Amino acid sequence: VASFIGGIFSALVLVSVAPLLARAAMSFSAPEYFAVAVFGLTIVASLSSGHLVKGLIAACLGLFLATIGLDPVTGDMRNTFDIPDLFNGLSLVPVLVGLFAMSQVLVTVEDVIRGVSLKEGKISRLGLSLKDLTGNIVNFLRSSAIGTAIGIIPATGVSAATFFAYSEAKRHSKTPEMYGKGCLEGIAATESSNNAVCGGALIPLLTLGVPGDIITAIMLGALMIQGLTPGPLLFVEHPVTVYGIFAAFIIANVMMLVCGLIAVRGANKITSIPGGVLMPIVVTLCVVGGYAVNNSTFDLLVVAIFGTVGYLMIKCDFPLPPLLLAMILEPIAESNFRRALSISQNDYAIFYTSPVACIILGLSLFVLIKSVWDDLRAARKNPSKS
Repeated sequence: VASFIGGIFSALVLVSVAPLLARAAMSFSAPEYFAVAVFGLTIVASLSSGHLVKGLIAACLGLFLATIGLDPVTGDMRNTFDIPDLFNGLSLVPVLVGLFAMSQVLVTVEDVIRGVSLKEGKISRLGLSLKDLTGNIVNFLRSSAIGTAIGIIPATGVSAATFFAYSEAKRHSKTPEMYGKGCLEGIAATESSNNAVCGGALIPLLTLGVPGDIITAIMLGALMIQGLTPGPLLFVEHPVTVYGIFAAFIIANVMMLVCGLIAVRGANKITSIPGGVLMPIVVTLCVVGGYAVNNSTFDLLVVAIFGTVGYLMIKCDFPLPPLLLAMILEPIAESNFRRALSISQNDYAIFYTSPVACIILGLSLFVLIKSVWDDLRAARKNPSKS
């Protein structure tokens, strides 16, 4: 129910705000797009699981991997090592499947080998009362607003939204001592905020062509396969498609509520499936998904390599999203940076003479400085952990 409310709230914001932002984005040029991409990269690193240095390392690795292939301006080959399959760069879907699916398969296989298995939990027969819902109206709206606002910021993801919404709900609660013990207020806050991120993340995707999270990154690839380029012109050239996306998003949230209420009592049976049976099924789907994009066996090698890389990153407590999202944002940042310098004849003043670009770059610097300060302050409080 909380997810449904958060999704509908963000859908209403998406329908009302996205067209206005698209009109404003029509005036964006290369410096503004570069500033937005830099802001997204800064947010990615600074909000990565509370580990600034590891987030920066993962983001830098993603930036390097994004340079593989043709130079966007000169057309020269970069970092291809004379491998023909790398001339067009790394395909996004195999990288994503490897990082986020195959890596989890390897983690689960490790648990199976160690004898650790998922255990079926007990399902309560108690339902939600009208008092439970009405008592959380303010919590629903506040958390949904937090999730939508954070979702609009490129590449932040649900982690920041859920932690922020949870802490705000606890701060405003009359019974904060109940949090962490299955309190409905905490569940309402996290679930409404994380689903509200979805609608918020669609706003920068559709208006600026910048994916707000991993899901919209996949959607970006799907739209481009269909010959649609997300950005302000999408609202002008394909308005029917845009409003079709809006309608589908609302319908999806309604169907999620219906299907969730029906399936909630039986879904826990999935946890009783042995990992030795479930994981081969997941691997098969990963192989099919990685191969189907380009019908290339090289992409299967990419899935395997990035599955191993993702597994090692998980074991070393490195966040995965910065790597993938840096790969997505790097071409946007690089191409617009070089295009801006080409327009200004290598005059860097073009970035600080644009008020919008100057403000966004200033916010990026502020976020980075604040992240470093928070990291240093946390290290002083916990010298043993640092």
